[in-house]
Amino acid sequence: MDWSTRVLRSGKRLVITPNAVLVHRLSISSGGGRSKLKIVYRTLAGELFFSRWTPLGMRIPRRLLTPLFVAFYSTFLYLEEGPSIANVYLRAWRTKLKDYVPWPPSRNLTGNS
Repeated sequence: MDWSTRVLRSGKRLVITPNAVLVHRLSISSGGGRSKLKIVYRTLAGELFFSRWTPLGMRIPRRLLTPLFVAFYSTFLYLEEGPSIANVYLRAWRTKLKDYVPWPPSRNLTGNS
């Protein structure tokens, strides 16, 4: 399983996995011959936003926006991109965005700290 650890300036660590978050809200918009899928996850520490344009010419019908589809699609986002700064934004409930420290470039995906 792919996972990441975010470290806040307060010293708290937030571990994010595809199975440890809850799909809170999702939406889709179209433009330029493609769709943009926005997935909002809710975690104990905040919200994660995935916002991704599909390849040109690919549209996602609204009827496909089911929890099963979102889980499938977002798992591939994790595997493909990882929660990189460009694709994931953390809106913490207990901390402010300025307290967010970007994930170090060296990632540990083995589950050991």
